[in-house]
Amino acid sequence: MLRQRVDGQLQPVIIIFYSETWTGGSLNLPCQELASEGVVVVTVAYRLHLLSFFTLKSVIARGNLALLDQYMALLWVRENISAFGGDPTSVTLLGHSAGADSVLHHLVSPRTTGLYHRVIIMSPRNMWQGIYENRSVTAGEQAKVSKEIARAMGCVNYTSRDEDILQCMKDKPLEEMTKLFSNTTLEKYMQPTSDDFLPESMQYLPFTLDKAIRHPSGLNIPVDIMIGTTDLNSLRLRDSLFKSFLRKTYKQIYDFSTENVLPNILQQ
Repeated sequence: MLRQRVDGQLQPVIIIFYSETWTGGSLNLPCQELASEGVVVVTVAYRLHLLSFFTLKSVIARGNLALLDQYMALLWVRENISAFGGDPTSVTLLGHSAGADSVLHHLVSPRTTGLYHRVIIMSPRNMWQGIYENRSVTAGEQAKVSKEIARAMGCVNYTSRDEDILQCMKDKPLEEMTKLFSNTTLEKYMQPTSDDFLPESMQYLPFTLDKAIRHPSGLNIPVDIMIGTTDLNSLRLRDSLFKSFLRKTYKQIYDFSTENVLPNILQQ
């Protein structure tokens, strides 16, 4: 829904990155009520799972395509949103879960400076990457898994070049690739990672999230930041333990929150 003020002035813009995980999500967001509050709302479609995070640590198979899709949307908003009544100098990024992780990564990317002015980070899926070292997946690990995926699809032999591997995978029916989406062991590797293996001019994430926060120059970003969690999302420190939490008593969950979760959030 687009609403322009009767006085002709441009309205603030909210860009929403929505996805529950890095492996699947939806754009079916009820934004009408938000748009009726006097803002221009933009939702963004972006690639996920293997279509985004497959990488061979090379220019032609670089990975992080979800973030690059979002980056192109940010550029489009800057160049075009005024035609829809939006103010390109008043842009808020809003993300939930993997969408919130997206916002965190855009915060530390040198490519996005000036493309937004405030952020709302709702229940990041893996906010712990910003606190603990070695929580991030490395590009090397991601490339190894990607190569195994390509081999499973019959697209790798001893003489395969990256170009040949990619062309082989493009020639396969999409259904053959999406069958792999049900493999939950891949989920760990389907997420953004540093692309410092690329030429500097092409890098989007020179550092992982924790290293960016610990960089000597600090996280010196001139934007307003609001961050929080909803319901029990903050308890998902480890997804493998989530089901066990469902069997805990209220007091056990409360104690864990106050003794472990909240101190970690405050530390961040």
